[in-house]
Parts: sequence; C-alpha cells; structure tokens
Amino acid sequence: MKIKKKLFGALATLALLLPLGLGMGQVAKAEETTKKTQTVILHKLQYESLPTDNLKNDGNSIKNLPEGSKPVKGVKFVAYDVTEEYYNLRNTGKKMSADDAYLALQNLNITGRNFTKEFSVTNEEGEAKADLPLESDYTINGKNQDAIYLIVENYAPSNINQSKSTNMVLALPVYNTDTNTKKDKVHLYPKNEIYGKELSFTKYGVKDGKNKPLAGAKFRLKDSNGSYLQEQHDSNGFPSFSDVSKAKIFLSNDEGVVSTDGYKLSPGTYTFEEYADQNGVTVTAGKDTYHANKNSQNIVIANVVDNKGILSVNYSYFNNDGKQVKNSSDAFAYNYATTAPEKEVDDSDVDYTQVLTYTAKLTIPADINVSNYTKFDLVDRPDEALILDLRSVTAELNDNKLNTQAVKEGNGFRLSFFENEEDKALILNNAGKEIEVTYKMSVKPVVDLETDVNNDITFDNNFHPETSNKVIVKTYGKKFIKEDANTNAPLVGAKFVVKNSEGKFAEFDKNSNFLGWKDTVTDHSTITSGTDGSFEVKGLATGKYTLVETKAPAGYHLPSDPTFDFEVSETSYGNEKEVLTVPNTRSGILPSTGGKGIYALIVIGTIAVAGAVIYFTKRRKQTEA
Repeated sequence: MKIKKKLFGALATLALLLPLGLGMGQVAKAEETTKKTQTVILHKLQYESLPTDNLKNDGNSIKNLPEGSKPVKGVKFVAYDVTEEYYNLRNTGKKMSADDAYLALQNLNITGRNFTKEFSVTNEEGEAKADLPLESDYTINGKNQDAIYLIVENYAPSNINQSKSTNMVLALPVYNTDTNTKKDKVHLYPKNEIYGKELSFTKYGVKDGKNKPLAGAKFRLKDSNGSYLQEQHDSNGFPSFSDVSKAKIFLSNDEGVVSTDGYKLSPGTYTFEEYADQNGVTVTAGKDTYHANKNSQNIVIANVVDNKGILSVNYSYFNNDGKQVKNSSDAFAYNYATTAPEKEVDDSDVDYTQVLTYTAKLTIPADINVSNYTKFDLVDRPDEALILDLRSVTAELNDNKLNTQAVKEGNGFRLSFFENEEDKALILNNAGKEIEVTYKMSVKPVVDLETDVNNDITFDNNFHPETSNKVIVKTYGKKFIKEDANTNAPLVGAKFVVKNSEGKFAEFDKNSNFLGWKDTVTDHSTITSGTDGSFEVKGLATGKYTLVETKAPAGYHLPSDPTFDFEVSETSYGNEKEVLTVPNTRSGILPSTGGKGIYALIVIGTIAVAGAVIYFTKRRKQTEA
C-alpha cells in the first residue's frame, strides 16, 4: 500500500502536465473484482504556447480547458508495462526512491521493445482510448503486481513537437478520491506545444546610400517542395502548404519587420519570395519607388533545425552589396529606390531666342549590379517652346566621354547607354558615380509670357521611370500706350526702339517678339504704336530698359528728351495697371508733359511771355507820353 502511494505521488510530479493529481491516498490495493482492466482515455491538446497554469491531471474529466487549446487528431500512443523495471530500480543497486524511479522510467530506452497495449488513434476530439490490464505479468513471491505503465506518443502530425510531449508514467488501478472504488475511466491530458519556429527578418529601403526600414513590402513563403504557406491552417490548426493561388502574404511593418507571427514552422528549409508588379516595383513610399533585386525569388532562406528537441533557425540572405550571407542568426532584405536625375539650367529669367545650357546629372544606382537593370536611358522632354541643338548633347562619366549618341525624340532626345557595350561596362563598374549630360536649347519667340517653360529629364529603366524636378525658365514683356498729352486720345504711328543697360538695341519681329540684341539700330529694331495707341515688347528677361521715341505721330512733336525708362518684371505684361503711358503734344502747342526736356521748355516759354509783357508795357507808356 505504501509503495503504491509513493508511486502515484511520484506520478503527480513527473507527468507532462504536473501535478498529475493521482497522488497519495488515491491508490489502494485493488479489491477483488471480475474486471481485469481499466479504461484510460488520453485527451491530446495543442497550444501555440504552453499555458502558465498546469491542468490538474487527477484522472477526472476536465470541463473547462485552457483558452486557445485545440484537440489534435491523428496522434498515436502506446503503453509499455514497466512494472519490473520499477521494482528493479527500487530494490537493486542504489535502491532509488519512488520519485527517482519514476524519473528514470520516463527516460527509459524502449528501442526495439514491444509495447503492451496500443491506444486508438486520437479522433476529432483528440481522444485516444485503451483498456489497460490492472495487473502485470511481473510477480513478487509468486504474486502478480499492480501494473505500472510508460505511455509514449509514438506518432504525431509533423507540426507537433515530440520533444515537448513528455512520457507519462501511470500506476493502476486509479481510485475515486477518498474511496476504494476504482474509476470506470481514467482521463489524462498529455499536451504538446506546436512543433515549430516563427521566422522573421527586417526589410530595408535603400536610397542615396542610406538604409531605412521599409513598410509594405510583400512576401510569400514556400517549403522545400515548392508549395506555399496557405492563409488557412489545416484541420488541426497547423500551418499548411499548397499552390500559390491562396498563399499567405506577409507584409513588412513600420519597422520593416516581416514575421510569420501565428505560423510556426517545423524543421525544414523555407524560402521567402518577394512580390513585385510587372515592372519589378515592390513598394511606393511617398515620392520614392522601390524595386526588387535579382535575388527577390530567394531573398531570405530560413533553415529550421531540430537539435535533440531544441529548435533553432539559421538564415541565408543577400546583403546590401548583393553578396550572400549564410548561417546567420538574423536576416535582412533590401529594396532600392530608383535614382532620380537632377537638372539645372544656366539662366531661368530669359529672353526670346536666348541660348540656354542645361546640365543633367544621374547618380548610377548603388544596386546597378544587384538588380536586373536591362534598360538605362536618359530622356529629355522639353516644352514645345524650346529648340534643341542635338549636336550639343554630350555625356561624361569620371571625365570620360561616353560614346552613346543622342537620338532625337519628340522635341527632345534619348540617350540609351546600355545599347553601347563600352558605356554599359563603364556604368556597371561605377556604382554611385555621376553621369553628367550637357546640351543647349534656345527659346522660341512665341512662348507665352510670364508662363513656365518646362523641361523634364527622365531616367527611363525597366523598373520605374524617375523624373527630375522640372527645370523652369520664363520670359516676360511690357505693354505701352501712346496718348495725346492733353486729351488722352490714342495716337497711331509713333515709332520706338528699345535699349538695354549695355546700350544695345533690341530687334523684334512683326509681332513685337524679341529676336536679339544688336550694337546699332537695324531694320528690325523699330516698334510702332497701333490704331488704339498700344504697342508692346515680348520675350525679355526681367530688368531695366529704355524706350526711345524716334518718330512722333503725325501732327505731334517729339519730346526734347524722347527717352522713357521702364522695367520688365514678372507681372509687367499681364498686369494692366503696369501699362506705361507715353504722351505727345501737338505741333504748335507748348508741351505740357513728356520727356526730360519739358522743364527747360517751360522756363523758355515763361521768359518769352514775360518779355512780351514788358515790351508792350513800355510801348504803351511811350505812346501816352
């Protein structure tokens, strides 16, 4: 009797879900009965992780199982009669205590040994049953001893962790609490943690040589058979693998972390594939577009290894330079932002016909040898108001002139560097260096004034074309009105020329569009007021200029100083309040307004009038005398 109490006391401390609860006071010597077996029901449960509170394994059925537990179907158990081994451990050699004997039995080597009884395979409820003999064939002093069994799980689905399912030692018979009545059924709850490891790595976006966590990248996971992890678990709640159509998609979070959270993978080799669109684009983050590299189909490889029941993961991945790192405890993956070209122009405040020099710079992508670049073009797309000098287009890299010739495309050009093998090789060997392209364009004398004239440069590649910030030039103008100084009537036929601060004269076409600067007045220098008195100049850069009247309207005087200073600004053409009035006076009438000589004329006129008054006054006095 004391031996049996110790047996079940030890059992209470050594079963998987300790304490087993079949402790002292629950086992008594079997009463004489015709029943030679006791029904043992095993309840197989699975957990994502072992609960902190152990189930009370006292042989009774448990109504309220821990949250998150699920029955496991398809598990097999067998029972070995270890009664003789128990007594040998107790009575020979070191004469172990009952507790130590139970520990030894749990780790008993059963290789090649026949089991005594096989349980039924666990059903949908996770239950397996067996009627175990109450007495062992082992005898002491000719008497059969109560049986002691080692219950072993000998088969489970691949995702069940065998190492976490400790062998159970059970001594029969088991009695109802505080009675000598044997239980009809003994309920035991071995349980397992899902056998597997969660996988994770960190995703980075690379831009301008700097790494930052990249959110929103998409990945699929496949096993060594080429099957993909599915969104849904199998009927036992384990990860399942099938075709790609229903593959689970994992997203990198704000910290760039990609994790199979909720999916524990059993030992084996798994490969993460990165999802990209037809252009190779993986993530668009704000203005930045990231693309996959040539290793995207095996961007991270995870090996889940079982070392005597202890699982570990080692990773293989490709570093920022595209070199594979193996047997690492963690992993990283990289996407690359497509390089955007930069562009500048030597002047943005321009005249019509002005020749402009544009400079475009493209940094060769850091991933040029990591990603599958098959197209590497620079394309210029200017406004229709710009005229390209195709022969002026040149490209250099490291002070070496590139051989690729510009081909006219639309109003601009295209440079297809990878179509020239020498240039392609040079580019591939100079990741991070700059290609510099210079070319000349002139402004057509038809562009709208005070309006942006755009010029875009685009890096056209097989991933995602990237366009620079627009380079803008503008040109401006000035409006005038020729009027009668006294009546404000518009005057037609007045003729003018325009000078700049350097004393050069502007040339205009028939529509007053600026054509260029000359040292002297030419046939194209003159502009004339129309029937409504208006005239204008178009296509000048902002700045100060001088309007010179060269011929007055019929019946009108030229001012003594026929020059009028004016300023071209960003609003001087479009703002009606900035129209400059240029007055004239009729012939025979003292000018009342106009050029800078008006004040001298007023003085002369005043003196003449005063002289006439004095003369006639003296004459009158002489007559009266």
